[in-house]
Amino acid sequence: MSKKRHDFLRLLQLIIPDLASLYGVLDVAFGWGHISVVEACVPLVISIISHIAQASSNTYFSTKSIVTKILPDKEPEE
Repeated sequence: MSKKRHDFLRLLQLIIPDLASLYGVLDVAFGWGHISVVEACVPLVISIISHIAQASSNTYFSTKSIVTKILPDKEPEE
């Protein structure tokens, strides 16, 4: 997955909950009555996006060398 697509997925993770909140306000204001469906679907959609983005990260970092431990500097011996 390209970095651009990965960044887009992460952006969706941030925007979707805000859009759901906006829909909730509009639903109450106009009496549409579908907020319970939206409340049930939004966490599922966010979870799916997270799993896709995580798989992308795992694939990307599996080809990279990452330092996992930094050794402290040794004290000079006298």
